[in-house]
Amino acid sequence: GVSPSVDLVVPLLRQVDIEKLVALDICQLHLYFLFNQVCPEPLDLSEFGHIALASRAAFIKASSSGANASELQRSVARALRRLGEQVSEEVVLDDSGFSVDIQLTGQRVVIEVDGPMHYLREVGPRSGRQIVDGSTRFKHRLLTALGWKVLHVPYFQWNSLGSPEQQEAYLAALLG
Repeated sequence: GVSPSVDLVVPLLRQVDIEKLVALDICQLHLYFLFNQVCPEPLDLSEFGHIALASRAAFIKASSSGANASELQRSVARALRRLGEQVSEEVVLDDSGFSVDIQLTGQRVVIEVDGPMHYLREVGPRSGRQIVDGSTRFKHRLLTALGWKVLHVPYFQWNSLGSPEQQEAYLAALLG
C-alpha cells in the first residue's frame, strides 16, 4: 500500500504557494526535503523540484546571513591551526546548505563550537545538567547521514581549559 506519509505530504506540497510563505516556513520546507533525502525509504517528491530548489535557496541565504564567528569559535580555529590543521570558518556546505562553524579543509569533517544557546538545562533529579537542544541534534544527525563527521566543542569544556597546550591536547583527542 501507499505510505501514510505520502497520503499526507503530497497533497500538502501540492497546495504550497512558495510566494506566500514567510522565510522561516520556506527554510522548514528545505529541512523536510533534506530529511526525506536521507531517510531509509525516501518519498518520491520529484514533482516538487521547484519547491525544493526555492526552499534550498532561501535556506542557504538564511544560513549565510548573520553568520559571524564568535570569539570562542575563533579561539578553537586558532588552536586547530597551531596543531597544523587547515581550517575554514563559517562554511556553507554545498550538499545541505547548512552553515558550519569550522570545516577541516579537504575533509568531510566539521567542528561545531557550541555556545550556551545550543543547550538546555535539565530539570528534575539531574537538575542543572546541560543537554544539547533539539535543533542542534537534528543538524548533527542530518550532516552525519550525509557523510560528514561532526565534532562538537561545548563552550563549558573549552572555557575550562587553562592554557593553549590544554586546548591543543583537547582538540587532538577530539580529532582522534
